[in-house]
Amino acid sequence: MRHIAPLLKIHMFFYIIIFSIVTILPVISHGRSMPTKSIIARFVTSKDTYCLGEPIPVNFSIENTSSNDIHFIIGNLPQNDFLFSAKDEHGRSISAQKGRCAGDEWSPMIKLAPSCLYRRQLILNKYLLFKNVGTYTVKCEIHTPFMKVADGLQKSDGDEVNACQEITIRIEPFDLTSLRATATELVSLLTSPDTTTRHEAAEALSMFPQEVGSSYLSQALDSSDPVVRAHAVRGVAQYKGTDGVRFLKSAAVATDETTRMEILAGLRQVGNVDKSTSLEILGGFLKDKNARIRRTAIGVLANIEDTRRLQLLERMTEDPDSGVRVTAVRTLEILRKK
Repeated sequence: MRHIAPLLKIHMFFYIIIFSIVTILPVISHGRSMPTKSIIARFVTSKDTYCLGEPIPVNFSIENTSSNDIHFIIGNLPQNDFLFSAKDEHGRSISAQKGRCAGDEWSPMIKLAPSCLYRRQLILNKYLLFKNVGTYTVKCEIHTPFMKVADGLQKSDGDEVNACQEITIRIEPFDLTSLRATATELVSLLTSPDTTTRHEAAEALSMFPQEVGSSYLSQALDSSDPVVRAHAVRGVAQYKGTDGVRFLKSAAVATDETTRMEILAGLRQVGNVDKSTSLEILGGFLKDKNARIRRTAIGVLANIEDTRRLQLLERMTEDPDSGVRVTAVRTLEILRKK
């Protein structure tokens, strides 16, 4: 028994050491991997009830509640960072909205200092198709990496902005008077001295149904702000019949690249509705001083199903810019093989 006691003490000592390693080390490791960032992300609507066809703005914000600067990039395409889904009061999922979303460029990397707030507006109608009256539960999610700058390059630092929130909205029957009142209020904001206010108002106006928006977007097309004009062009490009092409023609007097590229994107969608007017617009764009505009116009021209496009393309084979000439020649070869 005298020999057993020291052995038991040795065994107990080793058990204590092993227990300490197993229990304490994970705590130390976990402490090292704890995130150094703390944020509050929110999705908020300005009201709970909307009528059919009314734009539904959702204000998204990130507040930096940590003691360190944080960096992140949020793109303007919803599928990159934002996810939206919705169910009606019967638990049925509603369809995702199809089509081009306003703004397909990436935002620069955002630096958010402690206690500062980042905010942007998202129009829910761009992502979800609300076709019926009822109460909807909308699930809003954000997934985007935190960033860092290393060796002059922007890289993910391994952590992510992840947030999920549900909001409830009520869709009432279509009300033309109510929609016009909302549109009138938005038009008054197009001349705001605040850039964000102007741009968000124009984006919301671009989402109104044709019977309302057509009488208001013309004012946005006359704006001196190219981003406001670009939103207006995206809106009218969705119109059925010849209205869309007619509005695009009136917007074609703009000389800035942003608006003119949006007009070309619109003509890709509706150009064949009024071929003569579309060819007239494209004829002017093929004479633009900007070679990028001319090259893009050639691609749009190829989509217009009219034999007159060949004459315009043949002229572009003598363009002073080599890139434009090559694009014209290749486009002609493809069309002649059809």
